Amino acid sequence: MCVSCKLVAPSYSRSEVMDATVRKPYPTDLTDLQWEIIQVVLPAARPGGRPGRWTSGRC
Repeated sequence: MCVSCKLVAPSYSRSEVMDATVRKPYPTDLTDLQWEIIQVVLPAARPGGRPGRWTSGRC
């Protein structure tokens, strides 16, 4: 429980956490090398935009 914001974090079992973090790759997934190659043609992120809807979760 976060004392400053009085929120209770949900508890997850280890198997639920593992299921969420380990997945089979899709055929369209790019490798790190492929991302490095196409990075030069992607536009840089710009500042601004719509404000975030949720807090960062850090208190």
